[in-house]
Amino acid sequence: MSKIRLLLLLAFAFVGPRAAMAADPGLTGAWYGADAQQIDGTRASWFGKFGSDGRYVMEYHWYRGCDLMRRATHEGRWSLKDGVFSTDADYVDGRFGGPSARYTMLSLTAETMNYKSLRTGNSFDAKRVAGDFKFPNCTPSS
Repeated sequence: MSKIRLLLLLAFAFVGPRAAMAADPGLTGAWYGADAQQIDGTRASWFGKFGSDGRYVMEYHWYRGCDLMRRATHEGRWSLKDGVFSTDADYVDGRFGGPSARYTMLSLTAETMNYKSLRTGNSFDAKRVAGDFKFPNCTPSS
C-alpha cells in the first residue's frame, strides 16, 4: 500500500469519529435574528456563527428605536439534539463565564429557524445570512 493511501486511511480513522460527533449540520453557518422585545423596552438583535465542531460566536446588539444601547459578544458551545437547541457561553466580551440557554426548536429549514425559550416561553425567529453579514445601521421595530 502506498504511503499516501496509508496516510489517507489514518486521517479518515481519526477524523471520521469526530465528524460523527459534530453538532447538527442543519444549524451550522451564519444566522441573524432581530426585534426580540426586552423587558426594559429595548429590542435585541443577534448575529451568530455556528460551527460544525459545536462552537459558536454570537454578537448581540440592543437598540432603543434606532439607537444602539449596548452590545456583547458570546463565545461558547452549542448543540441541537432531540429538538432542544442549547447554547453555553464560555466567554462574554472576552471574560470567562457566561449564560446558558435552552430552546425548543419549533422549525428549522435551510433558510429560517423558529425556537422557543424553555425558561421564558418567548419565541424567536432567525434567518440564514452570509458569513460576512453586517448589522444594519438601524433596525426599527415593526
